[in-house]
Amino acid sequence: MGDTVPPVTTSRLDPSPDSEVTITLDGETITARPGEPLAAALMGAGVQVIGRSSKYHRVRGAPCGRGHCHQCLCRVDGQPNRQACQTPVSEGMVVERQNALGSAENDLLAATDWLFPRGLDHHAMFTGMPLIQPVVQKVVRKLSGLGHLPGALPAAEGLPPLLDQGPEGVEVLVIGGGNAGIAAARAIQGAGARPLLVEALPELGGRLRSPLHEDEPRTTLPGLRVRTGTSAEWISGPGHPLEVVVRQAQRLQRILPRAVVLATGNYVGLSRFENNDLPGLFDARWAAELVARWGVLPGRKVLLCAMDELTDRLRALLEEAGASIVATLPAEAALGRGETRVLGVNGRHWVEQVVLATPEGEKRLACDALIHSLPGHPCLELFHAAGGQPGWSDERSAFEARVAPDGSTPRPGVFAAGSMTARMSPAEASESGARAGSAAAAFALSRPPEHDHAG
Repeated sequence: MGDTVPPVTTSRLDPSPDSEVTITLDGETITARPGEPLAAALMGAGVQVIGRSSKYHRVRGAPCGRGHCHQCLCRVDGQPNRQACQTPVSEGMVVERQNALGSAENDLLAATDWLFPRGLDHHAMFTGMPLIQPVVQKVVRKLSGLGHLPGALPAAEGLPPLLDQGPEGVEVLVIGGGNAGIAAARAIQGAGARPLLVEALPELGGRLRSPLHEDEPRTTLPGLRVRTGTSAEWISGPGHPLEVVVRQAQRLQRILPRAVVLATGNYVGLSRFENNDLPGLFDARWAAELVARWGVLPGRKVLLCAMDELTDRLRALLEEAGASIVATLPAEAALGRGETRVLGVNGRHWVEQVVLATPEGEKRLACDALIHSLPGHPCLELFHAAGGQPGWSDERSAFEARVAPDGSTPRPGVFAAGSMTARMSPAEASESGARAGSAAAAFALSRPPEHDHAG
């Protein structure tokens, strides 16, 4: 069977920080660093299982760190489905893990995954059996969904308005706070228009937030209007006035811009091997952030599957933090390609062993973390809803946004930029954003007053 390592206990690099806060996890007290992501705090305390999946009750960790995968959902201070990688820690925070009968480590409903290895279609269970099917459906409805509603809701009169008119004077709305979005906002401002930039994550920077890109040039944006922690949820379709609905916390707002620049970037690339959802798998940029920014070592014996431009930096960062690199493979190995490729990982609650296909035959390596950097998949939902035309990229094995050289799309007033349009470096993303921003500003400033619905 090959060697395995004992279940990993992720560890703090600095066990005695200058400041700490106390939080509770399922009634147990743990210490954390103020302001760090809850996922980092839990891993720093040696917590392996952050939750369970809703249908098969498989163990869940925090693999991406960007709020994309929704694997790390927890109940925080009574509110369900909070993303642990995007929720900052504060003193007295009460955290509960979701979707488990018993404890998250010993969930009795995990038997579902074992009983139905080929999948489960609960809609078809016991159909044609009138006495049994209604009972089964009631059980299914009881178990379905994510978490439970908050235990106590504020009085209705104390709630902020769920939906209200957006801010006045939004001439160009920029969606996405990476290099492309920031460069677009700067170009819009330079052209004499007024941009508003919204970013779903708590901080700007996109991929450049990772320590792996610390020497990359960054676009700055002094004096610009910015809203972080604000996601664009909806955009009107072709044939309708341009309108966007954004969400900040639990409040929705309508924004009526003259033009929109979409710079939504990529989702984290997905690996393709058995058990690729097991805790202990990490996106490279998130793993680097855990080590360099939050002082959490995600594993002691690490296998890397990284793109060439990140491998050396990632290896140096991990080794300096005390990790041992058991093997380094090209990124394509995590996609099932190449002479040596990953077939799967084994472990009960966390990665304990990786299974490789090599020219010499199957090989098993003991490790407690697999860190990969894979080509991302463009975030195209808003682009497509706005009337954009995605096209297939053989290089990326994914659809990407097809736009004109200035970023314009078939929908007048909608522009797109950055890595959602093509695979590109941060510098190239800035150039793309600047072109789209200039074109969007020109479009917005050309609108006669009767078309100005910014307020």
